[in-house]
Amino acid sequence: MTNGESATGRRDDTIADYMKILARDWELEDWFVWPPDTFAFTSLLLKKTGIYTLVIDLPDGEKWPDNSDEILPTEHCDCKETKILYEQAFETIQFEWFNWIQSDDKPTTTMPPILFNIKEEMQQLYTIVHIDELYSLTIQNENGFGIDEFNQNAWRYCQLLLSLHMLADQACAGMGTPSANRLADDTTKIAHGVANMFLTLHGSLSRLPILTVRVLPKMRTSRSGITLRSLSHHVTAHRTEVDIQWRTMPWVNIDDNTLNILIVPWPYHIKSSSFSPSNYTVNRDTKERTRYFQYHGEREKFTPAALISMIQNSQKNVARIHLIVFPEAALDEQNFDSLLWALQNSEDLDRTQLPMVLAGIHDSTSERSTKLGRNKVILATFFAGKWYKMRQDKHHRWKLNPPQITRYGLSGVLGGENDWWEAIHIPKRRLSVLAPNNWLTLCPLICEDLARLEPVSELIRGIGPTLLIALLMDGPQLKSRWPSRYATVMADDPGTSVLSVSSLGLVRVSPDKDGKTGSQVIALWNDQESGLKEISVDDPESGGVILTISAVWNEEITADGRSDNHNAAVFTFQNTYQVRSGAQNHNIELNLNKNFNQSDKNDLQEISIFSSFIDTIFDLNDTYCDEIKSWIVDDTREFEIKSTIGKMYKDLFDIFKDKYNTMNHHNTTSDHEDLDTYINWIFNAIIEIKKKYKVRKENIYEIFVDIVGDILNKVEGYKFVSDVFNEKSIYISYNNINIDIMKLFNKEKDEIPNHRKIRIIIYDCLAILWTIHTRLNYLRKHGNFHQKHAELSHQIEQLWAEKYDEKWLLARQREKK
Repeated sequence: MTNGESATGRRDDTIADYMKILARDWELEDWFVWPPDTFAFTSLLLKKTGIYTLVIDLPDGEKWPDNSDEILPTEHCDCKETKILYEQAFETIQFEWFNWIQSDDKPTTTMPPILFNIKEEMQQLYTIVHIDELYSLTIQNENGFGIDEFNQNAWRYCQLLLSLHMLADQACAGMGTPSANRLADDTTKIAHGVANMFLTLHGSLSRLPILTVRVLPKMRTSRSGITLRSLSHHVTAHRTEVDIQWRTMPWVNIDDNTLNILIVPWPYHIKSSSFSPSNYTVNRDTKERTRYFQYHGEREKFTPAALISMIQNSQKNVARIHLIVFPEAALDEQNFDSLLWALQNSEDLDRTQLPMVLAGIHDSTSERSTKLGRNKVILATFFAGKWYKMRQDKHHRWKLNPPQITRYGLSGVLGGENDWWEAIHIPKRRLSVLAPNNWLTLCPLICEDLARLEPVSELIRGIGPTLLIALLMDGPQLKSRWPSRYATVMADDPGTSVLSVSSLGLVRVSPDKDGKTGSQVIALWNDQESGLKEISVDDPESGGVILTISAVWNEEITADGRSDNHNAAVFTFQNTYQVRSGAQNHNIELNLNKNFNQSDKNDLQEISIFSSFIDTIFDLNDTYCDEIKSWIVDDTREFEIKSTIGKMYKDLFDIFKDKYNTMNHHNTTSDHEDLDTYINWIFNAIIEIKKKYKVRKENIYEIFVDIVGDILNKVEGYKFVSDVFNEKSIYISYNNINIDIMKLFNKEKDEIPNHRKIRIIIYDCLAILWTIHTRLNYLRKHGNFHQKHAELSHQIEQLWAEKYDEKWLLARQREKK
């Protein structure tokens, strides 16, 4: 298979030639096996030829199928199904498509009838229709020529291509978020599990090489204009140099669809001495007159005590802080870690109240260094005793020109008539997306990355994340300035809500359009519903501002007329509150070796796979659970996996194990997650509980909450650690039936360190509770939330709040001795 550079195809190629360029070894039917692959091919060809516009500007005398017409003429195929209506096809396509690829035997005749019809017609046409003939359709339509005998085949192929594109989009609904498929049928859940693993491991839902195309989840559909993005609700396809880091993890939001964001505009004061010239030079001959500068950060650090104080003071206005945001280059990584440590060890915050933390991070480089530094953003989330970090480097350097140097008061350190470039590395471009549920998809950017359109703008507009946060080192965030212009573009199309944040220190020294300094406008909010909102630090004693936003669900319509059934989440402005900073001059005694654990490089990727996995298997039929277990857990497999989906699961888990688990398999001191052991235990636990207690779907939530609660109560017991180390049985009991939770480990006991056994039990139990909680929130959203559901949610939140990880830490210390 060739890479994306050669997968272009000439206009005089036939469609068959072009498909062979994309995937040399694939036959036509292979393109129909996996919906994201189908969507990738249709997207590339539609964009290459521009014929997607014909969906709203039809040639004279032509029309698209509607509720009363067959989607395809039946005289071209031998299919027995002759009355598949357009609307019915979209209602059933996801189930029929996934049911087909999960069957043990896949003859073409068992394909969903609508796909069979399209494939049969494409088989007749794709070797005789040329790409330039498709391209010419829009030109002929522009000149009013209509469809005649000379371009009838091209027009027919255009109809097939657009219909297939829409069907593939519909089949991909829900991919990318672990909670999107919670009430779907079993075949859909299994397929979503595979899709989310592809996305986590490869940064694409498709099996095609990422240099050829990336297929990504899509959250918003454009309301205006006509682009290829106008034709899909659920997925988007791109050729891009940018790596995609799409992650999820267990995150309980007891406030349903509301976010309280604490904006901390640190540093409050910026000295010009925090900037200095860099001695870095480009190692090449150049006539450039530019110089390089460094930003070192302020000597004063933002103290953990100040952050805890601000969270406590925020309780006057909000029940909980969900996300803390610091501007670009506000902290160094040691300062960042000290804040995470304080949050984790605070006696005033339980486990349901630990917020995510998003911060701009600068290097602590020495003055006039000859080396390039790093300017990055880190997003940290907490789960089961460990902080998980997502990192993204800045894509574009900041260029200070002489007027800017004067505006920011830097003439004394960065003088002359030269432009000054930020002395930072430009690593491989990466776009990070955190999607813990189906209404929050958070995407961070750093300053210039919001203004420079390439290379990420097309991706962001394609994905349409529900929340984009731009961390800036900039002046006042006024409606009249540049961040407003670029935020408005994103808010208008695709409809992403945008928050830009700058430091109070730089805001205060920067003159506004009238030349006045001392502004307090540290942030700007923009959403599709309420528009632009300037956010100021109004109180002299304020250290930050709380921004409250809520997700509402809108209906969006594609250019071909399909509704998303009000599934588009839109964050809208609710309110702001001033927060006093409190104890900035007092510090907390720090010991980052005590009760502070942060993730290894690949841990967040692993927990993303695990989150999607448990969401897939939790309430599957027992038969499907056993089948998936045979695909991915049975290392002594002696049978042939016949279903396409089974082969995908096996191949993906084999890739995952080879990539991450081999090096850590016998490392008893590492805190690396070693995910296969977690999956083994949770598989055994779910299957054993379902079978022993005859769990039915109508009481699955109640039974699992009670049983998991019993397990976690055992974990809290004073004998638990000793029993694990002494290899004693630990029983849970429900309806007078006992299960030894220590026998749920597959491997020999001496192969799993005792502290890791405890970690696995805690981690997996909390993941089960998270899975149930997301399902209960879905019922609440759709008006099916009853008293029993409310009681279960409260029970889960109480269990989630305890510090079970202290038992793991105790066991780890005992293991080291």
